[in-house]
Amino acid sequence: MFTTRPLTWLFVIATITINLAVFGRGDDRESPIIIGFIFGQIAALAIWAVRGSAHRMFRASCLIAATGTMQLFLNPQPEFFTNILIYILAIYFFTLLVEISYTLSSGNLTDDDPREKWRFPIIEFFGWTIIVAVVSLSSRYMSFDYINSYAEFWLIIFIFLVGPMSLAVLARNDLREMQRIKALIFVSTTTAAGWFIFKYYEDITIIPTQTAYLVAWMTVITLDNIRTEAAQVKSKLQDEHSNIETPKIYDPHPTGQAVPDDPQ
Repeated sequence: MFTTRPLTWLFVIATITINLAVFGRGDDRESPIIIGFIFGQIAALAIWAVRGSAHRMFRASCLIAATGTMQLFLNPQPEFFTNILIYILAIYFFTLLVEISYTLSSGNLTDDDPREKWRFPIIEFFGWTIIVAVVSLSSRYMSFDYINSYAEFWLIIFIFLVGPMSLAVLARNDLREMQRIKALIFVSTTTAAGWFIFKYYEDITIIPTQTAYLVAWMTVITLDNIRTEAAQVKSKLQDEHSNIETPKIYDPHPTGQAVPDDPQ
């Protein structure tokens, strides 16, 4: 698995290393750059949980475990835990809706593609109930009272969601799908989100850090996709070349055949 997507795994290892370094320094945990870095990771995990190639139960379990661990080490306040949960669920279900819409509108519906993808065995259904139970248990340590007293709560959440949702729509597989107009839309929306956050927090690094992590993550995925496609094309060309018969030169006297005597 590491050999097929080495850049992605190196990026994951680098992210974990930076997280461990950040968690070891308690003074820097709540800095705007670290908050943006963590929110970028959570957004990438939520998108991967929908579009990854691993089993969906494994992806959902990784999403819950990773975000819960980061939240406990970063900021164990109940209000922050509530923000993380709403942030995760919004990106996850939005990306899932985009994926379903793409599948239904692609016109490539076959008997075994979308139907098999969305079928759930009974054993997997019980697995999802365990995940829901873990999230429900975690909600006991959250605080929802401050949502009604904080007038700008949903506006702030929406601003943080602008970048991940735009990326989920504009680049489904990798950055090669993002043409000039899509790139302009993405840059414009994230810039506007950063400006609004600057008005409330007077810090301009949160949204750019979140966006930079997401773009770096998609860039690594793009490079690995290009590498995989190039390897597939090379293997296909080698197979086609091996199937081509070697041209033979005409031999008027094949080996083992007697040469007639000269009549003279």
